[in-house]
Amino acid sequence: MNRKKKDSLTYKIHLKLKETINDDLTYTGLNKIWSFLSGPIIVLLIPFFFNEEIQGYWFTIFGMNTLINFADLGFIFLVLQLSAHEFAFLSFDKNNFVQGDEFHLKKLASLFKFTLKRISIMSVCMFPIIFIYGFFVLSSQVTTVEWFWPFFLYIISLNCDFVLFNVLSFTEGCNSVAKIQRIRLIGIIIQTAGMVLFILFGFGLYSIAIPIFLKCLFSFFLLYKKYKHFYKKLFSLSKEFKFDWKKELFPLMFKYAISNMSGYLIFSIYTPIVFSIFGPIEAGKIGMTLSIVMSFLMISNIWIVSIMPHLNKNVALKKWAELDNLFIKRLILSLSSYFIIILFFIGFFLIFKNKFDLLNRFVDLNTLIVISVSFFFHAIINGLAIYLRVHKEEPLAIISLCLGVYCLISSLFCAFFLPIQWFMYGFLSGFLWATPVVFFIFKKKRKQWHS
Repeated sequence: MNRKKKDSLTYKIHLKLKETINDDLTYTGLNKIWSFLSGPIIVLLIPFFFNEEIQGYWFTIFGMNTLINFADLGFIFLVLQLSAHEFAFLSFDKNNFVQGDEFHLKKLASLFKFTLKRISIMSVCMFPIIFIYGFFVLSSQVTTVEWFWPFFLYIISLNCDFVLFNVLSFTEGCNSVAKIQRIRLIGIIIQTAGMVLFILFGFGLYSIAIPIFLKCLFSFFLLYKKYKHFYKKLFSLSKEFKFDWKKELFPLMFKYAISNMSGYLIFSIYTPIVFSIFGPIEAGKIGMTLSIVMSFLMISNIWIVSIMPHLNKNVALKKWAELDNLFIKRLILSLSSYFIIILFFIGFFLIFKNKFDLLNRFVDLNTLIVISVSFFFHAIINGLAIYLRVHKEEPLAIISLCLGVYCLISSLFCAFFLPIQWFMYGFLSGFLWATPVVFFIFKKKRKQWHS
């Protein structure tokens, strides 16, 4: 009797694990774990092959990738969300041909055409502006470092990456999380391996740009090989069917645009500000620390990122109980993972700070703790924001804008009037007031939808 109960319990645990740890989570996890491991690998190589000044230029140039937010304006997330909603009524057969409701297939085709058209417009309009902004920041310091051509090639690579991410996002929403995450994984491995090899062979700042371009080439090849029949079908249908996505997209895009532009102010202004005011050496320390903590945040986000299409599907089918149950479990796992990882890193930093010169390339312990606590609050806000957005709404746009402006003003104040050790307190103080406000909005909107 006891053995039967034990076997029954073991079987239930097995089924629960199988339900939780599926292919979507596995490949998303592998992707995030590789990103988590590759980040520190690159960060560790930089102090050995670059001096402190070039380190500052590296992180300032590399940080320009967040300016894609101004070209994207939240569309990458939105196109994943909308394609997932349409594909809830479709499926792939064993030969990867799409089948299902004809109307939703035609809508999906028109969304694909709209996506490609928007990518083209934003590439032409926004990337010259991003180049001018980056040039203004990087030329603010007198230096012998050759940064112009590496930066120019980096902007071109970012443009290719922007196109790739939009196509990947659209396809991932089509119930293809595992397959697309596998392609992302291969791409990031190519990029990381390229960066390591280029750094080792002395390519300097060119090591930022060229590997990204190589990643894009391989990823597009894999996409075409896997989904060529799907894309051809969408192209064919989009010629004979039109749907006015502007009416459905633009109200959301306006709010997402505010949130994404605010995202740059909230998370990416710090290295350029420090570079311009305190110089490339201090900018390198801030850039390295933010990079390593963000990589910790990325791996903890595995739990939520891997279920985004499932959350969208539950909303489309109005399965509210399943939606809440899945979301709450994954949010708790995400926050717990981040807390454990960051606690281990701070402990390592505290014990070995005076024993390894490498750790002197990071910020001081006080600033590290401030940054770590700030990103914990961000993890909470990010989880709640995902829940809100899968309902095809963006109620946090104004809060994001206020937080972005606050972070910009408070950081400039700290930079001009306080020592560098106090610089990131503006970042932390913003999250201290924003987190309870976002939670209040989350509770209000959830109650409204469920009622």
